[in-house]
Amino acid sequence: MPDLLNRVRSAHKKIAQLETQGLCLFDVWLERKQATLVKGQTQYWRLRTRQGKLSNGAKTQYVSSVNLKAVRAAIARGRKITELKRDIKNTERRIAALIRRAETRGIVVRNVLGDPDSSVEYYTPPLYIDMVRQVLGTIDLDPASNEVAQSWIQATLYYTKEDDGLTQPWSGNLYINPPYGSAEVRLMAQQFFDKAIAEYQAENITSAILLLNRTEAGWYKDLQRQVSAICEVVKRINFIDQDGIPQSSPRYYSDFLYLGKNPLKFKGIFSTIGEIRIFDKPYLPSGQDG
Repeated sequence: MPDLLNRVRSAHKKIAQLETQGLCLFDVWLERKQATLVKGQTQYWRLRTRQGKLSNGAKTQYVSSVNLKAVRAAIARGRKITELKRDIKNTERRIAALIRRAETRGIVVRNVLGDPDSSVEYYTPPLYIDMVRQVLGTIDLDPASNEVAQSWIQATLYYTKEDDGLTQPWSGNLYINPPYGSAEVRLMAQQFFDKAIAEYQAENITSAILLLNRTEAGWYKDLQRQVSAICEVVKRINFIDQDGIPQSSPRYYSDFLYLGKNPLKFKGIFSTIGEIRIFDKPYLPSGQDG
């Protein structure tokens, strides 16, 4: 496993270096064309893409001979970064398989990459909290928080590690970003998810948005079927550490999971950051409609 870990670290460093070298263009290519002018035939170049739009708002953009070299370099950087990200993803899958194999033998693997995102204390950036507040209206309770995070989350009530939010009463509109870290701590994410669904179905809470690491675990897929909507965030979230510093290279993708009666409102706000799935028949407390 050490070789695989070094490979991932090295790829992240190379990506960071490439990104500092200048513009990076992805999913584009240069195309040489012929044009007939009064003086005869001439050649010109244009940039094309199949996905999204270029800086001019179209799928085709003409490139002057002056900028041709820089555009080629930007394309090369983009392709190299794409290649490195693909290698990281494949390598992390191999690492995950080794971890699963170890855990089936009773071996607990902790923080194998030595990354800060394995820390229990990692907080949601204000950008996403603002989106949560737009959906919920108010954040009445944050059951897994502390004083640092509350400086911008500003829930009416919050529970700390010492309070043990899993054992406390829940009510109103909740935002939940459960702790992560070791295998034992990761289990708490499932427990917070379980409790949120149970409290919603018991009509003890009005609505909730949870932020969880995306996983292929069976428990996660089972619980997903009971929420109102999910936002699968396209980019990895740069969580904030205990010193107020955002992560530079987060390893995991994240999902926002919504329990509530306004999935379309959730979609309208969170579709700017990810793919939305709304469930046709989510559980709704009596007297509510989707």
